[in-house]
Amino acid sequence: MPYLEHDGVTRELPQGETLVGSGSEVDWRLQTINLAPRHFTVHVDGASVAVLTPCRSRDVDVNGTTITAPRALTHGDEIIAGAGIFAFLQTLESETPAAPIAAAFLIDIGAGHAYPLTDEALTIGRDPLNQIPVRDAAVSRFHAEVRSTPDKRGFAIRSMGAAGSSINGVLVGGSPRQLAEGDLVRIGSTTLRFTTVPPPPILRIVARGDVPAGPRPRQSAGMQRAVEGPTLAAPEALSSPGSGRSPWITAALVLTAALLVALILRALHSN
Repeated sequence: MPYLEHDGVTRELPQGETLVGSGSEVDWRLQTINLAPRHFTVHVDGASVAVLTPCRSRDVDVNGTTITAPRALTHGDEIIAGAGIFAFLQTLESETPAAPIAAAFLIDIGAGHAYPLTDEALTIGRDPLNQIPVRDAAVSRFHAEVRSTPDKRGFAIRSMGAAGSSINGVLVGGSPRQLAEGDLVRIGSTTLRFTTVPPPPILRIVARGDVPAGPRPRQSAGMQRAVEGPTLAAPEALSSPGSGRSPWITAALVLTAALLVALILRALHSN
């Protein structure tokens, strides 16, 4: 019997058609941002043969490729609909048990912090609710997400915000991209290094308990590229020493201008 897994919930796919969406008349209802009331169907016919069909005018990605026609599914296929990520499982009992995820970390090179990666998704962004909060006006509130791959053998990152992210200088979009040892992830002006090597004692390991719980998908920017408005500079940035003239210089300029006007008026009057 095949299954669909989403956000830690595994649902059995019965024979026939299973409709997934956010509406009240679907078989699997999910409140996920940008998920349409009727987003896609999975049709099971026979011995674990499943075909995914996107509903009309709805974007659905399978393994990073947008599909517009029915697509046969195989074990481990990754489906993205709206901000929801689904994994198709042919069976729960695999002939070769998946190896456990090795200890992995994202290391903030500038701050000297190491963030452990687990089965739970980890988010990066400007909002303090992220597991890795980044104080950068150029970064989206919920900018990127790192989660384990469907086979539980590694980790992948995808962009959630409008600004995008990069790995080793290559832009990462909304489709997950698997991380390799030593990859440098660029989020705004922050650089994070992915590694499976335990960090040295000099680095501070930031556990999940040290930061607030991560945002649910409905709070994120979403896969439909929900564009955030322009980010305003912080008040302190607007008044910083290098951002404008000194108040004394401004006062002197105003006084000089007033004197010039007075001299011009006096010359005109004397004529």
